[in-house]
Amino acid sequence: MGSRASKPEPEPSEGATDTPLARSTSRPGDLLNPLPPCPPGFSEHVYKRAHGVDVPLRIWPAPDAARKGKPAPWVFWVHGGEYPPACELTTGSYIGGKWSIPTVNVSVGFAARGYHVVSVGHRLTPHVGVAEVIEDLADAYVWLRAHLPSILGDAVALDDSIIFGGSAGGTLAFNTASEERVRAHPPRALVFLYGAADLTDKWYHTPQDIPLPPYLLPHAADESDLEAWVMDRDARKAITQNPWEDEVPPKASLESLRRHLGMPGYEVTREVLFRIDAATYLTKLRRITATFLRRERFPDAAEWLAERAKWSPVFIADRLDTFPPTYIMQAEDDEYVPLYEPKKLAAKLRERGWEVVEKYAPSGGHCFDWAFTVSRGGDGDALTTRAPSRRGGRSTSTRCWISWIARLGGGGDRGGGGLGVQGGAGINCMHEEMGGGEASPSWCDCEGRHPAS
Repeated sequence: MGSRASKPEPEPSEGATDTPLARSTSRPGDLLNPLPPCPPGFSEHVYKRAHGVDVPLRIWPAPDAARKGKPAPWVFWVHGGEYPPACELTTGSYIGGKWSIPTVNVSVGFAARGYHVVSVGHRLTPHVGVAEVIEDLADAYVWLRAHLPSILGDAVALDDSIIFGGSAGGTLAFNTASEERVRAHPPRALVFLYGAADLTDKWYHTPQDIPLPPYLLPHAADESDLEAWVMDRDARKAITQNPWEDEVPPKASLESLRRHLGMPGYEVTREVLFRIDAATYLTKLRRITATFLRRERFPDAAEWLAERAKWSPVFIADRLDTFPPTYIMQAEDDEYVPLYEPKKLAAKLRERGWEVVEKYAPSGGHCFDWAFTVSRGGDGDALTTRAPSRRGGRSTSTRCWISWIARLGGGGDRGGGGLGVQGGAGINCMHEEMGGGEASPSWCDCEGRHPAS
């Protein structure tokens, strides 16, 4: 459908909104957790329209210098919920997240290696459920295969795709790769980054006493307004993007948020804040997964168990005859997805005889890969891989999957040399470019060096 190329963005003006929170005047450089700016150079497209809702994606072409004149593979990125501090306790926040900017380690890391990066939007719950979201993502994959040649020309290696998702996006990415329409032209690899593997596990459905942020708006004493909202199933009301509590004023300036989203006219409305509060409400009740999977449709306990299994990667694997090579990565101290989850999935894939690599960082929590984010230089725009994580700590592993993916396809019907455009096995991960430090630990798939701690 429609598209537009990104242009240099004018300095956004302070427009009036329906919430005083949007009038914060703090500057990005003053923030404890500055928001990385959206990388320039993208084109934006609407790949479908459903119930009157435009569903978008953005494409960042591989830099010519990194591509070295060769057709480049492409990354199909599925965003996670990114709702700090606790909504991943409910299997990621399918109620929010951002399609307009990939996680920085994805956009910078893959672009530097000569990959096209596609960040895919989908409709958000509660107005749609899991079936509609997976349908969106499969539609996007089919649309991209049909349209990337006209958008990128001979610069794209159409059959060399990678599906990649983190947290909630990891679970959705696995489901997408399992869809029949996607399997007709399967990706070369799947990267499953700290996603939920088994939605039948009681971990994702048992309320816990966890710290939650306060509501941003006043609500009914019995929270009936929030309850009515989360039970609304009108697909015409669906949206595709919502920032989170630490990304809106007063914790981040409106200017910083607009730069982060690559949307100079973006406004923080009451609806944005209400959705954030609804996510907090569902997290408190441990109901985001139940809402996403439409618990109310399955009053029978056995049927509800079967429905959760239907969308769980560990059970999906039993229904398939083939699956792409899969890279599973998680931190051992992940506080939101139990470490036995990725190990359970890896064991299942290995049992089926499929290629799987699993790597577990010995320190760091959920979203540990956010250690690679953005630094603020004199111009306030410099992307880097040396900045501290928004979650705290450092990551020495976020580029590992790039080295592994680059070495895929040493033979077979798609030719040798690996998937990476720079020659497969010769590619090191970004740690080498960061320079110095200790040798790569045994759990890391890097060929390079890690930064000094």
